[in-house]
Amino acid sequence: MTASSNAAAAAARTTAMGTHFGSFLLDSAEGEVLDVRRHPADPEQSHLGESLRHFAENRVMRPAVRLHSQYDHAAPSQATKVAGREPVRMHPDTAAARGISDGDVVRLSNDRGACLAGAVLDDAVMSAAVQISTGAWYDPAPDGTCRGGNLNTLTADIGTSRLAPGPSAYTCAVEVERFEGEPPSVESYRPPEIIPFRT
Repeated sequence: MTASSNAAAAAARTTAMGTHFGSFLLDSAEGEVLDVRRHPADPEQSHLGESLRHFAENRVMRPAVRLHSQYDHAAPSQATKVAGREPVRMHPDTAAARGISDGDVVRLSNDRGACLAGAVLDDAVMSAAVQISTGAWYDPAPDGTCRGGNLNTLTADIGTSRLAPGPSAYTCAVEVERFEGEPPSVESYRPPEIIPFRT
């Protein structure tokens, strides 16, 4: 192959996608191209919500009874609610340390916000964590606390990277405490008032 053909081949490689070999590039020996790690890793500590100041790590799951928030109002999802709110599972030792009993309304909070959920005691959950599923309909009280258990009030609204700006909101640190007093009613499932059309 001649020098000119080598140069033409090299030019073709660099113009196809702007990389040195003409294909999609995540990483190479030339260094980090995007802010994508070369190995699986937990988020930086700052993503957890000042975790050293808070009590437990909140592990988030997708719900088994709905698709994200779709059909949260329907019977299968409503049948899993505790005190009308999204259930939050925790180890009995975690609950006992906070004076929480099965079925209590609890307040989860961190520096981002707060939500109310229904406590479910579960030996399968590690004692340093609580678990709540995504998708409860957002129902803000006047102070911004979600009455129905929407955990978006607690998680960081940041992308995973510049390559894949998907959600990184599957873990955060939270404080967990028993809600004292009469819990507010959940309003998000009530249909709006229908005002008759008048001509």
